Amino acid sequence: MIAILAAISIVAFNGIQDRAKLVKNTAAMDKVGKAIQLWTAENGKSLRDSGAGAGYGAFSQIYSGNPSVETLLRDSGYLIGNFNELSAILVAPCKTDASDTRWAVIAIVTPDPDPDKTTADARADLGCDSSISNTYTTGTYTGRNFFKVY
Repeated sequence: MIAILAAISIVAFNGIQDRAKLVKNTAAMDKVGKAIQLWTAENGKSLRDSGAGAGYGAFSQIYSGNPSVETLLRDSGYLIGNFNELSAILVAPCKTDASDTRWAVIAIVTPDPDPDKTTADARADLGCDSSISNTYTTGTYTGRNFFKVY
């Protein structure tokens, strides 16, 4: 009887741990999205006009000598925290049209928040059809399972 109760408890505990990790990871991704929104509102321009990482791509990567999106948001005071547990954070404009100021935050979070939905499905549902957001949800990058627009 004790062994049966122990087995049930272990399974339940693992599920709770997975849900807690998912909440933590999605909250971290939300911080990135909110920081982009705050930076855009306070500076009166789109992130694509910031020069950071050319406004596209890997969150922490520096492009052509420009600071990364992460560095821009941290140095501006909009982003605080550690994102080391998250894999491959990417940011991309939703539309190729520069008048659309919405940005997609794309990453790998664990466990998968919605295993039945691909990032390409989420991109289509949210109306993000820039070549950059398309690139980051197909091919090599299909393992990314978090796609949210800010």
